[in-house]
Amino acid sequence: MHKIGRLKLHGELFLAPMADYTNTAFRALAKEYGSALSYTELISAKALLLKSKYTQKMLFVGEKEGPVFLQLFGAKKEDFCGAIEKTETKRTYIFEWKNDEENNGEYKLPTT
Repeated sequence: MHKIGRLKLHGELFLAPMADYTNTAFRALAKEYGSALSYTELISAKALLLKSKYTQKMLFVGEKEGPVFLQLFGAKKEDFCGAIEKTETKRTYIFEWKNDEENNGEYKLPTT
């Protein structure tokens, strides 16, 4: 068994993020065949904040998929912070990001 922070992963296989492929159906299929962890497609932090319907569709995570990690891209720190705040309360994502004030307020994965 592997661990990422407090998350316990049961299995050795991870589904790599692939644009236009790692949608909910593909992630569920990968889980059925042994994937211990999946990623969303690359999500624009700005589009998430602007409530893009296409982005919302890309964020959907079904019951049979978990755990699924969200991957974001963007240019502004404010967009990333807003996107994380908007999604971290959803049951579908596991966030262990913490605001590290000693590191200019950047979000970092915990080391424990």
